[in-house]
Amino acid sequence: MTEKLPEFVESGRGPVVVLLHGIGSAAQSWVEIQEALSSEFRIIAWNAPGYGQSTALEESDPEVGAYSMALETLWRHLNLGSAHLVGHSLGALIAAKFAADHPAYISSLTLMSAALGHRHLPEELRLQKLNARLNDLEKLGAHEFAQKRGPRLLSNKASTSQIQRVVEVMAQIHPLGYSQAARMLSRGDLMSSLREMPDKLSVQFIVGSEDVITTPESNRQAAVTRGKVPVHIIPDAGHAVYVEAPTPVIMTLKKFFVGTYYKF
Repeated sequence: MTEKLPEFVESGRGPVVVLLHGIGSAAQSWVEIQEALSSEFRIIAWNAPGYGQSTALEESDPEVGAYSMALETLWRHLNLGSAHLVGHSLGALIAAKFAADHPAYISSLTLMSAALGHRHLPEELRLQKLNARLNDLEKLGAHEFAQKRGPRLLSNKASTSQIQRVVEVMAQIHPLGYSQAARMLSRGDLMSSLREMPDKLSVQFIVGSEDVITTPESNRQAAVTRGKVPVHIIPDAGHAVYVEAPTPVIMTLKKFFVGTYYKF
């Protein structure tokens, strides 16, 4: 596993918020959220291993723990202490594992459009989903791959500029980093990480009402693992909920950050 420091974008001052992007995205996709929050918070948006200028992991078939370790390397380097951690989609898998591994670092945990992971799917279906991702990328190349998959991350009410933004960011993915992330997703298990977290840790879910990738129902299913935790359904938004509906997402995050604290 690499100990090289992941790339990150930083802005603002105040309580720390760490943002983890999804499998077809990057740190730059958080731009509206980062700009809105940086007047009150110190924002760190990473590029996961194999994304942007971050070095890929050494393992070709990594577990989620490898990403958690990479995040801990960044966390220690920046001396972040306690922070609000926000993960979107695949980033939610990483965020949940990190919170389970390092609960003392977590002021609050927001799982947005949370990917459950495919570990418990029937083997044939699990491999089918994985191979579909990898084969599409290899066959189409990053640009055409983004043109095919990107619009599905948004609802049919998304603007042309929102679609273009999602596609442009996805078109910059690196085959190795994406392949590693896809294999991690294929073996991921969000429920396991949720069960491993301390009961007192503050957790919320955010999901778009029109999300066809990580549906409101699957997010509710995950939330049940933690008991009575809030699940915020953002109307008329798809999977990339923070791109399509930044204002309600920002309001939901701010309210949660201000209203939660957690110290051992």
